[in-house]
Amino acid sequence: IKLKIPVFGNLIKKHLLIHYSRVLVTLFNSGISFVSCMKNTNKTMKNTYLKKVLENIVEDIESGTPIAQAFEKTNIMPKKSMSIIENGEESGYIDEMFTELADDYEKDCIYTSRQIGIWVKPIYVVIMGTICGIIIVSLLIPLVSLIKTVTPHP
Repeated sequence: IKLKIPVFGNLIKKHLLIHYSRVLVTLFNSGISFVSCMKNTNKTMKNTYLKKVLENIVEDIESGTPIAQAFEKTNIMPKKSMSIIENGEESGYIDEMFTELADDYEKDCIYTSRQIGIWVKPIYVVIMGTICGIIIVSLLIPLVSLIKTVTPHP
């Protein structure tokens, strides 16, 4: 459900994929096979939907499907990411490609969070202005009624 929230869902998904990519690269650089790295990294995934999808990817890779095709079947990453993974797989630098993906997603997350901040500030100002207006009016109404009762009528 979290991943389907309009703007924040994409941000959450990218954040989870950043974490996944960083852990995967760290394990792979320590000398563990790529499939074992993926299995171990899947255990760290916090989102159950993405965890299931990534486990299906591991099963596909174990059955002989290329890494890029296994990821492409799931549609969890954009086509640009698929071409990066495919190039990394063909060149033998899959760890560097996942690092590049994590860096790209990190830049996207930073940009998106800044855009959210830009959109939230005017809304915040309007809400705070409304709350202040309500407080001022709620203080003035009893004051006006008190002044009417205290002042003598001609």
